[in-house]
Amino acid sequence: RNCDWSSDVCSSDLSVDELEESLRSYLEMNGLRLDWETLHKLPASHVVDFLAINLPLDVEEKQALVETPSAAERAQMLRSTLEIAVKGAGAPDQRLH
Repeated sequence: RNCDWSSDVCSSDLSVDELEESLRSYLEMNGLRLDWETLHKLPASHVVDFLAINLPLDVEEKQALVETPSAAERAQMLRSTLEIAVKGAGAPDQRLH
């Protein structure tokens, strides 16, 4: 995919496909749906900000995303946050019994 969807967050460290893949996994894990057609029409910085506010993330995670100054950094942080959540959900219970 070209960088139209994320022209305002393009970076060598993150591709649109990587962010979308992480988002799809997170949404599936949480039983959430998204209008992908509409998403692809919006600037990625708006999408990242919308997701940061509306996804069921911890308050601390949302605050960190909101405070990150650049759109590219927010997109990378969002992807990392989603990946951690997905991987954590698949991990066995680590509590001591």
